[in-house]
Amino acid sequence: MGTNTTPENMRGFIIPTCNITKDNIWPAQSTFTEKNPRAGVAKASQPYTGLTLAMAGSQSQDITVETVEGGTPGEKASFVWSGTDGTKLEQNSNNVITDWKYFAFGSGTAFYDDFAAVATDDGTLYWVQELENAGVYTIAVRRQKKNGSIEALQTLLTVSLAGAPNTTAKPAIAQLKDGSLIVTFFNYTGTDQVNLFVWRSYDNGTNWKEVSRRAMVQNPILVGATGVFIDTTTLLVTDDIVSLVVGTRSKVTALGRNALVQFVSRDSGTTFFTLGNFGEDHAFPTAISLPDGQQGFAYISATGTVSFLKIPHPGIAAAATDYTTQYEVDISTGAKTFATQTGTVLQNGTVAMWYQNERIFVVARDTNNDVYGWVSEDLGDTWNFISETNTPGIATGLVYGPSSTTTIDNFKAVVWEGRAVLMCNTIQSIAGMFFGGWSTVQHPALVVQPDRNQYVGFDANWIHNQVPDNSGHYTTSGVGTATVLQEGMRISTSTNAKQYTYSGNIYSNAFYRFKMRVETGNSTISNYIALTLQNTDGANSYTIQMRFATSGFKVRDHSTQLADISIDLTKTFEFMLFQSGVNVKLYHREWDEKQAKKWTETVLTLATQAAGLSGRLDWGHIDLFVGSLQSYWSEMHVSEAGLGTPETQKRGGLYPSYGSYQYIDEGLLLSAKDSPARAEDLYTIEPRYDFPVEHIFHDVALSPRVVWRSVNDSAANRIAFFTDPVAKETARSLGLSDVAGIHLNNINWRTGTLKSWNGATWDNIATIDTSTGLQGTFKRSGSTILPGSATKEFYLKYNEANGWRAALISGEDTFIVQIKQNSEGLFSNASDSKQCVLVIDTALTDPATLPTTGTLKLMPTSISLIAELYQDAASNVGAFAYAIEIDIQNTLEDYFQIGTMLWGNVYFMAPQYQRGRSISYDTNVMAYETNDGQYYARKMSNGRRSFRVGWTEPVDTRTIHALNPDYWQFNNTADAQPVAHYGDAIFGMMGIAQYLSEQKPLVYLPAIPKDTANNGVYQFNRYHNQALVRTVGAVTMESVLGEEEQDEMFRLSTVNMIEVE
Repeated sequence: MGTNTTPENMRGFIIPTCNITKDNIWPAQSTFTEKNPRAGVAKASQPYTGLTLAMAGSQSQDITVETVEGGTPGEKASFVWSGTDGTKLEQNSNNVITDWKYFAFGSGTAFYDDFAAVATDDGTLYWVQELENAGVYTIAVRRQKKNGSIEALQTLLTVSLAGAPNTTAKPAIAQLKDGSLIVTFFNYTGTDQVNLFVWRSYDNGTNWKEVSRRAMVQNPILVGATGVFIDTTTLLVTDDIVSLVVGTRSKVTALGRNALVQFVSRDSGTTFFTLGNFGEDHAFPTAISLPDGQQGFAYISATGTVSFLKIPHPGIAAAATDYTTQYEVDISTGAKTFATQTGTVLQNGTVAMWYQNERIFVVARDTNNDVYGWVSEDLGDTWNFISETNTPGIATGLVYGPSSTTTIDNFKAVVWEGRAVLMCNTIQSIAGMFFGGWSTVQHPALVVQPDRNQYVGFDANWIHNQVPDNSGHYTTSGVGTATVLQEGMRISTSTNAKQYTYSGNIYSNAFYRFKMRVETGNSTISNYIALTLQNTDGANSYTIQMRFATSGFKVRDHSTQLADISIDLTKTFEFMLFQSGVNVKLYHREWDEKQAKKWTETVLTLATQAAGLSGRLDWGHIDLFVGSLQSYWSEMHVSEAGLGTPETQKRGGLYPSYGSYQYIDEGLLLSAKDSPARAEDLYTIEPRYDFPVEHIFHDVALSPRVVWRSVNDSAANRIAFFTDPVAKETARSLGLSDVAGIHLNNINWRTGTLKSWNGATWDNIATIDTSTGLQGTFKRSGSTILPGSATKEFYLKYNEANGWRAALISGEDTFIVQIKQNSEGLFSNASDSKQCVLVIDTALTDPATLPTTGTLKLMPTSISLIAELYQDAASNVGAFAYAIEIDIQNTLEDYFQIGTMLWGNVYFMAPQYQRGRSISYDTNVMAYETNDGQYYARKMSNGRRSFRVGWTEPVDTRTIHALNPDYWQFNNTADAQPVAHYGDAIFGMMGIAQYLSEQKPLVYLPAIPKDTANNGVYQFNRYHNQALVRTVGAVTMESVLGEEEQDEMFRLSTVNMIEVE
């Protein structure tokens, strides 16, 4: 029987387990995040597919794309998509208002005069706004990222004027081809001429620099008494040319004109030259860039006519008489009045245009404040209404019908996150209507087998730029108050009521969308805060009552409660209500600014009443409540009669032709090539990341310098992995040794936990603290950290801490710094000690922000941890899965990082290699020496160590062949198993070299203490007591004495190892 001959100190390797790869990741039990998501590769789920998808942008979840209508990309082929929850989203029609909000809210003496906006491919909206407040004029830039809040960036100009200037600044904004942003605006002046300021930002709008204050090289605009008003400005980039399109209106109305003026810059907006001052009938122009270097212009050419021009190159004067005569296309003529006329000058018009899904859209406001839309599928050659039946008429082209004198003016359109945003000035403010986007609920079609523009819109619209009774759509009753605020119209009642009654017809087959929240009031026993409908179909009458409270809402018919929905209605929710006789479908969702809207459906059946009830819609605070109530309402849209059920035929988004992109969600863009698309084709797209978790595996990333990073350090990150990628959580797998080992390289955090899955929950194996044995009190002087006490805490070798982080703790505050250099010595200021001095990398941290005294915790960049698995215990034989969980903690970089994770088992070398171990260091520099002796060296990397060990004295293997070898144990706990047999080291080294084949790394542990305390865990966190290496060269066994495979004694001359950088 073998004897336990375990020495006090052992040597060994952590050998990686053969089947631990990226395929072992257990997503369901992991909580890690991955930094910098980007679009993945679309993989077809079916063979012989003709369509190939190309993805771009960022991506935050797995996406599935399903073709719903076959055909050629760019024409009719369309798709729906779903995320990880499997909910399929369809694309709203472009005539459907899907949201409304204020971007800047003016009140009192604050008026937002003008603005302009641009959206970038990453889902960010930028706008520049002009504010006038009691004679103070301000030009400022704002930003809103996808589903984020509005951010104030930089104020470009603030000026106080004694009197009104001859023109306002008319700011404009665009993104250049290099990704930078450019803003232009006119100077405020009381003189006859204005010129152009130009500002530019190279860092996504955070910082701006003025690049010109007289950018118009020729022909500044005359704005004196006999000059012009500047009505519109549009800044656009076409190829490498920046164009500023200006719409002017003569101040001399009897002899004047409406001109379209093009200013062109070929130096990225630094200087502008005039192309021409033309266009007597080009009022309120707007412009867009089109494919192949073309530009399009939409404008009002007569009081009842909206027209379009296209030029093949920005260098052509679009409004020249001959060009206009030959190429002008009328979008709409005679059906509505879009401007007034005084003398020869057109006034009071506004037009917007955008390019989306390879189509041009134009909207214009008529003199009744209704907004109509048109679409062109052939780059402006022909036009249709934005919505129409098979017998087109302008009525279905209505996109906004307020029946109000409260204007929305100064239209600017931008495509942001796949939705068109029609921005406008209204009630001193800047606001926006959103059209399109993705949704789980679709408006009904106008016809059977509808085309893209044949879907029902809303017939009557209220948005909170007025109280409803200021419009012709509503009357009001009750003495409560209604106040228009940025969030919504606030209705307040105190033992009184305030309700709004729709003035139009209400039918039993129609639908509605509205948005609201409850601030105060949690009773639903009556229609205190409510929306009520009653209508008839001639045979029966119907009643719907929606009662709202802070804790949710209830739905009733005339006699019975049909639904009780618990939600936090102190947050804003939006609702869609479809009624077709007794059948009602109600949808609700918490409002956010995501363009992909997922609705919760409630299906209801109404009880019938006797025919004869008149149609009626009421909303607000209807029934008298004794006490105070408060609610906010911001939208109420009513459809025309005839269609009261959502569309069941999927309306997909168009597959774009290659080079054009369709917006999916969260910054993900899709393009298509090859063809055709076939209905029911499926594609899956998994996101990729700049710093994915798979980088921790050596078979993916060969160097620890290629890392995984989390999104932030404010949430714990767990990386769970199965012991076997096939068995997964169904069976335990044993390790090759009773001692497991894990190595983490190029990390930037301090604390975490190693865990094991027991089949139901996670058990803790070991607590990780990389600063173990490296803590003490400190004092700081400038960029240096010194010992703060005479206690001899630890010893550092010269430059050992280079690249480590350090936590400097002072009271409740923790500061993380990086160590750039250190001296050798004890971390102690005792008189008999050479003290260690640490140098902070001040390029990363300003020393002035750091404490001068406190507690120091050094954080090495690499650790190895070994743990006894006790695989002899019946309940602990093998494991399903393991996990590394990183605690919430401060990091220098604000994210967690791991370069390499190596999981395996510890191989103990028995016997240990003999004397003569060598260690060398290669600086890895590229050097060059000139003929006159000047020496140049370029550091290629941090360098690496090489190790050589050997068994120069014969190793006796007789007891192994006799099946009676002595053994070693890591600790002596009852369930612990032997971890090595004496005499195996020679055979083990050859087997290890064969297994690793110079391809897989291992961890070299030159000193493993025997676990005499039986803790079962030991951590290595010093530069000299661990190394991630690979074996190189041949391993040679030399037989010295004995019979083969019986009683041989071997020498093993040299094992070479090189550190993995």
